[in-house]
Amino acid sequence: MSNINQVGFAPANAVALPVASAGVPTIPAIAKAPQSFGAIATAPETFGKGLAMAGAAIFLYALMDACAKALAGAIDPWQIILVRSIFAFILGFAMLAARGQSLRDVLRTRQPLLQITRGLTAVTCMYLGILAVSMMSLAEALTIIYAAPIAVTLLAIPLLGEKVGVRRLSAVAVGFVGVLIVAGPGGAELNYGLPVALAAMLLYALATVMTRRLGRTDRGLTTHFYTQFVFVTISLPMMPFVWVTPSFDQATILIAAGVCGAVAIYLLTEAHQAAPPAVVAPMDYTVILWGALLGMLIWGEMPTATTWLGIAIIAATGLYIAQRELATAPLNRLGPVYLWARRLLG
Repeated sequence: MSNINQVGFAPANAVALPVASAGVPTIPAIAKAPQSFGAIATAPETFGKGLAMAGAAIFLYALMDACAKALAGAIDPWQIILVRSIFAFILGFAMLAARGQSLRDVLRTRQPLLQITRGLTAVTCMYLGILAVSMMSLAEALTIIYAAPIAVTLLAIPLLGEKVGVRRLSAVAVGFVGVLIVAGPGGAELNYGLPVALAAMLLYALATVMTRRLGRTDRGLTTHFYTQFVFVTISLPMMPFVWVTPSFDQATILIAAGVCGAVAIYLLTEAHQAAPPAVVAPMDYTVILWGALLGMLIWGEMPTATTWLGIAIIAATGLYIAQRELATAPLNRLGPVYLWARRLLG
């Protein structure tokens, strides 16, 4: 999607990257790209790192959503969010210690309002997402929510200044057809979970775009801490009204959800530092397969033929968008994971 220098400010240690006609940094610029933590990596050799981090994050998110569904009706979503945020803070402080950084330095941001706005968007998205998976089958809910990359592709045009060609725009249109198939008659069961899932999807797309915009000036760990601060600030005051002392089994699932969510949000934030949104975002589609598998194994949820059709269309468009991005990068500059992905996608 967008090169970091097309809109807004670059980090202090970044350099201007000449951009070829395809939107990919040229080889001389790649050689000068910053590699320090928090710098924005737009060089193709870093795309593999972004893909790997995004794929791992999405798998963990699927596990977290399965945990949330398992707790539905017993533990309030705000309690789940608070526990997840506690683990996220633990992870964040561990990263600080490992890198020898101070909290004061990490909390420095050139876009404080955007940081808070992203946090509010993310916490609302998570709350709605937990509600959606508790009201719908896991596969259907995640299919709708994680169709967000389709919206990201469109939002990146006005908000990130990205140039999107006719082929990718056509893929976006086809992807929306897939969402309509899943959400329409014969797809997802008609209940209140459907509009909740659609709202979560739109908020997830917006949060993803804001993550990339913040990446121009702030480090990934900065966004991580600000997001968790907002999560705790919103969820903690809810505890006197919603807290339930969990049983041993429920506590185990809560802890698992917290660990999965904490690691996933950090990996996804870093993924957007390592690769453009169009390379990272299509990885979200893998959650559909994980959701279907977990739903079948745990709850015996069998997606209908119509739902599978919609899933196939959405996944295919996501892979096509990824292929269009991968096809423009010079092979001799790619990392091993990126090379593997390019061979896989043709």
